[in-house]
Amino acid sequence: MTRTHAKRIRPMWLCGSLAVVLLATACDVPQESEASKQAQDNNERMQSQVYVQHNNVEFQNYNDRQKVADDPATILWCTAYPTNPNARPVTVPIRGKLTSSDKRPYATTTARSGATDSVYSPEIPGPDGMYGSSVPYRYGFTPAGVYVDFTDLQTVCTTEPTVYQSQQTELVLRTDQPLSDASAKARTALQAGNPGEAARILEQATGGH
Repeated sequence: MTRTHAKRIRPMWLCGSLAVVLLATACDVPQESEASKQAQDNNERMQSQVYVQHNNVEFQNYNDRQKVADDPATILWCTAYPTNPNARPVTVPIRGKLTSSDKRPYATTTARSGATDSVYSPEIPGPDGMYGSSVPYRYGFTPAGVYVDFTDLQTVCTTEPTVYQSQQTELVLRTDQPLSDASAKARTALQAGNPGEAARILEQATGGH
């Protein structure tokens, strides 16, 4: 009798405990769900106020820069600022683009894969197919093929010559029309494969300076 009675009481006690646990859990669930729903609503409200870009200006700037860099007939007017404050800035027309001294057409590091034991290079070339990053000194060539080195010099390059670059007196936002016209003619000469004519046009436009 005692054993039988004990067996009957234990399940009743367990059922009572389970009921309390289930009741507490049932009460907690709506509170947690409500807090979660409120947080989600707040997040959606904030997200709806975030401006979504539609014009892809950053991407367009990137593409436009790559087009300029990929055009061998581009003429860059690069102004170099000497470290000596008594020396005047020097403006030089550069054919195509300036190139970093660390740019190269090959990788310089290798790694070995543990899985296949194969050798590969962890370096990834840029959009121009060249390896390496930009470093302080850059170089370029004039339309006549003259090499120009801008080591340790601050430079500003534009695709249109400015009045500042012509007169070296003040920085303005309008182009120098005579030099701009000469630059366009020189570009046409370069496209026709006549770098000598391009150099002559620019020399004549700048008065031989």
